[in-house]
Amino acid sequence: MQWGFEKERLDEEKVAHLKNLSKLARGDILKMTTVAGSGHPGGSMSSIDIYLTLWSCAKVWPNNPYHPDRDRIVISHGHTSPGVYATLGRLGFFNIDDVIAHFRRAGSMFEGHVEKDVPGVEWSTGNLGQGLSAGCGFALAARLLEKDFHCFVIMSDGEQTKGQVGEARRFAKKYNLST
Repeated sequence: MQWGFEKERLDEEKVAHLKNLSKLARGDILKMTTVAGSGHPGGSMSSIDIYLTLWSCAKVWPNNPYHPDRDRIVISHGHTSPGVYATLGRLGFFNIDDVIAHFRRAGSMFEGHVEKDVPGVEWSTGNLGQGLSAGCGFALAARLLEKDFHCFVIMSDGEQTKGQVGEARRFAKKYNLST
């Protein structure tokens, strides 16, 4: 099977499908944050196209989200959880209506920041700037375990000046973690 990142370009049908999903997911983001009365819709809206494209093209399987050969996707700016949850719901990891009804509710797995208990989420976010370090850990683990999966880290512009991000960049360079 060929994955989206093995091709030079997405075909027109795939692009049209992603554009349609993007419209639906933006509505989901607005619904879940409105029903919850809180959340961060702005960052989620600006990240949704990246999230949909990444999860649609990566080696991930909604029917088997913890497959050992899956690609690892780390979201560093966890307050964009509405965008992540809308993406995963629209791609079939779980029912999108469950997120809309239970986002940020006590006892719900759909918390205000991305949590690894949610199918399709690899890492629970911490402070801004920690995601690249987590991604480097996943990438190094893949090498040590001789696994053939990719690690993708999505970060916000606001965390690029964090000291930990600089350290993680140097770590990635030292251990040649980028391809």
